[in-house]
Amino acid sequence: MLTKTKISRTTHLMVLALALPACTREASPAHDLVVFGDDLPESEAVVGSVIETLEGDDGASLTFIDLGDGDVGVMERRPAGRPSALAKARAEDATPLELYVAARGHDPAALTRLQLHHEQVAESSPRPLKIGPTESLAPPNLDEEGYHDLDGYCHSLAWGSQWSGDLGPLSAYDATDFYTQEDLAAPLYFAPGSTNNTQTWIGACVDHQGGGPYDDKTLTIQKLVSGTWSNVAGEAWYLDASTYNNTYTFYAFSLAGARYRGRLTVEWGGCETTGCSYVEPSFGWGLAWTPVPPIGGG
Repeated sequence: MLTKTKISRTTHLMVLALALPACTREASPAHDLVVFGDDLPESEAVVGSVIETLEGDDGASLTFIDLGDGDVGVMERRPAGRPSALAKARAEDATPLELYVAARGHDPAALTRLQLHHEQVAESSPRPLKIGPTESLAPPNLDEEGYHDLDGYCHSLAWGSQWSGDLGPLSAYDATDFYTQEDLAAPLYFAPGSTNNTQTWIGACVDHQGGGPYDDKTLTIQKLVSGTWSNVAGEAWYLDASTYNNTYTFYAFSLAGARYRGRLTVEWGGCETTGCSYVEPSFGWGLAWTPVPPIGGG
């Protein structure tokens, strides 16, 4: 059995996390296991397809993705200040089908595809989730939940601790990094380890600064297929720094194990050609993963 190892958090306590400086590629022990690039080729090939996207009233969404090889993934978009419904659902060990039903999805073709996946990974019939039938996509009820800081935790003091607090209990490893007003001159690739994983989480956020299109980023999820990194569903997930829907969380589960990675790029490069002046927005990435157990345990 794998030993539960946390590599990115120094403490569970937010009050202590607030006193810590932002982690860096050089200082964080998380980077001992994170892969920032490799020699395997990258292609424009597409693997898998979108099953359906469910939209919420406040712009939050859940996208269900056929990942190929019988696997299904979910991409969640939400404001950084709002708790992840995807993480809450996984804490109940929910399958994508159960999450889809909880979010009131009803497309027959989507239900058929997700039911097939559910039967492969679950030993019981779909269950109702404790998160409630609409919580995953409904705006926060401020009367019941109190004040919400819409700017959220996409900043150096909270991004790492929040990611680890949400996903640390759900995976063997987790790691994050955050960049404060730093230029993203070239695509940033970040992968959870260098072996196949049964569960993979990939996330990114852009600090809401309302600066304009040059602040925005694009997150692409790639899957390693036959030795080549291919784009999942052919989608580029847009991180909009001028809105509050500035956070993405991707989840994939594979019984046999698979490798995924994130690719962050600048959405708009106008200042590189026109010479305009601007302050780069802050942004972060997050990873959490559980490797395939070695043969015979370990």
